Amino acid sequence: MSANFRLILRVSFLILGMLLFSRFCYAQVDPEPIKVLINTKPVSFETSPVIENGRTLVPLRAISEALGALVKWDSKSKTITLTLNSDVIKLTIGKDQALKNAQALALDSPARIIAGNTMVPLRFIGEAFGAYVQWNPGSRTVAVNSLLPGKSQRELVVQADQLNVRSGPGTDHEALTQVSRGMRFPILDTSSDWYKVKLPSGKTGWVVAWYVKEDNQSSASGSDTTGTTGQNNSPGNNEKDEQISDKGSLNPPDEVAPPYEPSNQPAILQKISIDTEDKKVNVKISCDRQVTFNTFTLSSPDRLIIDLNNTQPGSVNTSQYINSSIADRLRIGWFSQNPDVTRLVFDLTAKVVYKVQASADTKTISMVIFVPDIYGALKGAVIVLDPGHGGNDPGAIGRTLGLAEKNVNMQVAECAAELLHSYGATVLYTRYGDQNLDLYSRAWAANNAGADVFVSIHMNSNLSPSLGGTSTYFSSNALNGQDRQEKSYQLADYIQNSLLAYLGLEDKGVRQADFVVIRETIMPAVLIEAAFLSNPIEEKLMTMEEFRESIARALVNGIGMFLASQNTAA
Repeated sequence: MSANFRLILRVSFLILGMLLFSRFCYAQVDPEPIKVLINTKPVSFETSPVIENGRTLVPLRAISEALGALVKWDSKSKTITLTLNSDVIKLTIGKDQALKNAQALALDSPARIIAGNTMVPLRFIGEAFGAYVQWNPGSRTVAVNSLLPGKSQRELVVQADQLNVRSGPGTDHEALTQVSRGMRFPILDTSSDWYKVKLPSGKTGWVVAWYVKEDNQSSASGSDTTGTTGQNNSPGNNEKDEQISDKGSLNPPDEVAPPYEPSNQPAILQKISIDTEDKKVNVKISCDRQVTFNTFTLSSPDRLIIDLNNTQPGSVNTSQYINSSIADRLRIGWFSQNPDVTRLVFDLTAKVVYKVQASADTKTISMVIFVPDIYGALKGAVIVLDPGHGGNDPGAIGRTLGLAEKNVNMQVAECAAELLHSYGATVLYTRYGDQNLDLYSRAWAANNAGADVFVSIHMNSNLSPSLGGTSTYFSSNALNGQDRQEKSYQLADYIQNSLLAYLGLEDKGVRQADFVVIRETIMPAVLIEAAFLSNPIEEKLMTMEEFRESIARALVNGIGMFLASQNTAA
């Protein structure tokens, strides 16, 4: 065998080996297939989902079956029509524009036919049907939450004995009919504190949000407003909360009083004792039998309200002046006589927090109203800030300026951390810089740190560019049970009110949602959606350092108010 032949043979084997090795290496680094979860349940696909232009495309047939949507295919125009409850979505193969209920919407990635399979953009489909869509780059998983296959994803249950159904979202609209406690209706739309529902007759109408409870509620829906003893359940600021004159007469609002579970006989309010100290008011409310109650605050002007359920006002004075720098007077009125609800309204002259507790026999309610020592409450506290998204997951993308949510979240977190540090708090991030992080890892990091408070920072997005505003979420299925849930609600309420005061945006309310980061944490935890990237005006605001700093200051103020309210020495 010649030397040249042996050299050629060696080179050939070397090249073959390199090819085999490179093929082996390539096979080793092939990405994991994309997984899709609908309400935590995995969806099986005959054809694997693909990523195009940063968006996940999934097979139409499988995803429509998983969502419970009806599908029509027009082969002539190559148009797909998806129908779920009252929503109709139309997509055309290759077109970067879709229709939702006849409204044109832009698509980041159009529907396509790949290897004979019709592939549609999952995020668009999910969000168009009211779901919350999250991408986990670590596990290459898309989670679609809030839709229930095969049935209406949003339905409400009436929680009041009688509730007006109106022709529009507000008490200035005509009352069409009344509905009763326990009746269920599909939700067609929302507007501020009102739900549009479909009645058994087929007609539609509007009901006010705080006298109903959502069943199978989505993350974008209002919170469960069913009252619980001692829990703050605010009905919002859009209605007149009371019309109690100095004489004690009451002109009740259009809708009925909050729901409750009455005993056979109403309680009678017997006595109210008020003691004042420096920047503190102590209140004791005594009734002749057991009572349940709801507390909430209203602004413009600032008021603290207690509703005593199944209670009549008796012969107590209807107006009492309070000799305090934080509250001017207490007004008492018979808010509703069917059912019986007695309302106590404290007219406030300072920003306060409060603690309320019922006696063992629930005949006496004790309340402390005081000006919080925010700085003192923050000193030594351990706060975990979770800048949402990161790395390969940009979150929402602004449609006008192209802002990436992950960057705005991080900027707000860094500003809030600087402020918290200045007040003596210890601050930890779930992510540092632009990195991927699993949702469960974020919750684990907070739990492992022994945090006092967890705040996940997000910006919102919607298919409609006109939608805007601020919302704060807490979990109704949180670890550590009812006490943790109530404290998370209180934290959410303080932060939401603070965000509204600092930002001046529309109030989207305190809401319940089953997000992993606030469900799996063991301390009071909330997730904020400060503003909408899909809204051109609010996206522009996010480019301004002053606006991002206002979000941060609102967070610090809300956290401080909450921690101060937990101070047992108050």
